[in-house]
Amino acid sequence: MDRNAATHAQSADPRIVSRRSLNQRRSQLRRRRQWKLARHSWRLLAVGLVAIATAGIVTSPMWVIRGPEQVEVRGNRMLTDDGVRSLLGIHYPQPLWKLQPQAIAKSLRARGPVAAADITRQLLPPRLVVQVTELFPVAAIESTTPVVRPNPNPNPNLISGPTAQSLPQVGLPQVGLPQIGLPQIGLIDARGTWIDLERYQSIRPVPQLPTLKAIGDYKVIAAEWETMYRWLSLSPIAVQIVDWRDSQDLILQTELGLVKLGAYDRQRFAQQMGKLARMRSLPQQLDPRQIDYIDLRDLERPGVEMRANTLDKQAQQQLKPP
Repeated sequence: MDRNAATHAQSADPRIVSRRSLNQRRSQLRRRRQWKLARHSWRLLAVGLVAIATAGIVTSPMWVIRGPEQVEVRGNRMLTDDGVRSLLGIHYPQPLWKLQPQAIAKSLRARGPVAAADITRQLLPPRLVVQVTELFPVAAIESTTPVVRPNPNPNPNLISGPTAQSLPQVGLPQVGLPQIGLPQIGLIDARGTWIDLERYQSIRPVPQLPTLKAIGDYKVIAAEWETMYRWLSLSPIAVQIVDWRDSQDLILQTELGLVKLGAYDRQRFAQQMGKLARMRSLPQQLDPRQIDYIDLRDLERPGVEMRANTLDKQAQQQLKPP
């Protein structure tokens, strides 16, 4: 009876209860820390094993790009698959993990007519996927002023692109105006973006050059080219040359002969191209060999200027507006 009373008294003592609870909490916290440590250790071990396995897989001889046939090219229309592969600057064989997509994309943009490139490394099967957006040239251009632009070409001797002395001519005949300085030869796409001719000709096989040519200040031409080219491409009259060396007299070389348009204006140019399209039957009315030029500077009075040997017959024949 006395022993039970003593035990009850000890259990009722708040100091003993508090110490016992504290010991229990310490044991629980210790077990929790041990569990967290064990879980963390297993996690680190798993990550390490995965990393080691991944490194072993990636550096394995089977994950090697052994030749250009393991490079898949997408998005190309003008460039051939082999042409794109030749611009990548990859020396085979090459471990897949050593290939740097950003460096390859930069090299591709610098060496070929490519506006953008996305490079992806693929493990199964091991290959390199190259997605390209091409700079598709629609015209050759002779710029009468220096073309200043960022130069991605690693050759320090090529600073501002080729000139008429450094590269062969691309078939731009004279159309009656004097040369102004030394022209720079290049190509432009439908939006007026300059494409280095050297980069274009470095492609194997070399793509065919566009038949349309432009002459003049590249900055002036590029600012209006997107609108101008849209009308040129829609015209039923084939245009071979756009001569804009004289800012006050835009000249077209067409299948009908020379066409003088005067100072360029977007809205007026569209009307002039429409007027020219309605003249496609002109060769049935006049001998094209006797035509000096077609004058569309005045849309209300389009005319045909005849050559000197026909002036005794008719000094100038005015065409009635269609």
